[in-house]
Amino acid sequence: LPLDNMEDLITSTHGTWRENRARLRKALLEAGFADGAFVLARGNTTTFRNSDVEHVFRQNSTFFWLSGVDIPDAWILMDINGSRGDTLFIPEPEKSSGIWNGRLVSLDQLKSKYDVDSIDFTANMISVLRTAVDAGTLSTILIETQADAEKFSELDGAKGLGAEVDFENLLSIIQPCRDVKSTKEIALQKYAASISSQAHVELMKFCRPGVYEFQLESKFAHHCSMNGLRQQGYPSIVGSGYNSAVLHYSKNSKIVADGDLVLVDAGGEILNYTADITRTFPANGKFNEKQRLIYGKVLAIQKELIGMIKPGALFSDIISRSGHLICMAALELGLVKGTIDDIPAMVTARVQYAFMPHGLGHFLGQDVHDTSIYPKVPLEPGNVVTIEPGFYFNESAFQMAMENEDRRP
Repeated sequence: LPLDNMEDLITSTHGTWRENRARLRKALLEAGFADGAFVLARGNTTTFRNSDVEHVFRQNSTFFWLSGVDIPDAWILMDINGSRGDTLFIPEPEKSSGIWNGRLVSLDQLKSKYDVDSIDFTANMISVLRTAVDAGTLSTILIETQADAEKFSELDGAKGLGAEVDFENLLSIIQPCRDVKSTKEIALQKYAASISSQAHVELMKFCRPGVYEFQLESKFAHHCSMNGLRQQGYPSIVGSGYNSAVLHYSKNSKIVADGDLVLVDAGGEILNYTADITRTFPANGKFNEKQRLIYGKVLAIQKELIGMIKPGALFSDIISRSGHLICMAALELGLVKGTIDDIPAMVTARVQYAFMPHGLGHFLGQDVHDTSIYPKVPLEPGNVVTIEPGFYFNESAFQMAMENEDRRP
């Protein structure tokens, strides 16, 4: 996909964040919150790698979902009945900021860019809230987490404000809103997935015995960055040989050997929306007989499970089916003792986790393990989920299974 498509895609997202706030406002009203309740969301702060060297800034996902704002230490305020509109609060930049960080942008420009009703400096936020309290329009401040509530309480004037701070209800209401992606959000995820898929293919073409795992990682990141995915959604996992069976392997430092299988779990992100793709392939370009057989089993399982994804489906049913299929494949491969009649007992004993010691899949969005992570209610249009069966030959997983009489393969 050419980069002009990416620019058009980013432009088309204008209005997304206002639409998201409207969805949250509707959900809060349906949950019984009304006049006097405001949502206050906090953005991330800058963190340091070492000394005065900053990490690349990455915005808090919920805050970005509400605002689209990538400025550190920002807040957004929205009243639930909508009469006051939505206010973005940002730190007032120092005069020298234009020297170090780039041209200063006016509040009016930022107001238009981020599509908010009003904008002000963070130093004035408590005063704005106090005015609303005194006017009788603000009685409850809904904050997503206790940590955010504690940060709010540290602001000058926050204590004794006269409004209740509620950090127990917002998270459970906002998560289902984020679980259902809008058309614009899905377009971003499709772009991230398309470019990430191309990057996987380029990595495979480059791979050969004798390269380092980190060279494969670099090949993936290069293709993503060249096509607008300048950040990765999570640290890439590039494991060869035994490392391919280590779930969160992160060193990516081994030399790839002839005969190795290479597992790559990597996905780039655009506007904080990430892809999540895992693929396994032979380092020398050709599966041996055993590798091909096992790969084929896993691929068939994945295709069947993906076929179960539809509105109304329960993810728990798909997980249950995956356990059955993994145990059946293990039996057919001669990795467990028994007959087909023993499969239900194997599943009950969780034998499948000896070979797939992780969850089947999860929600995907701004976080690789998005929002509530595992769907607990029937799937609906707009949900984006991953389906990731696998067969791992990991000594620790087998040892744990052998120590359990009910699970011994």
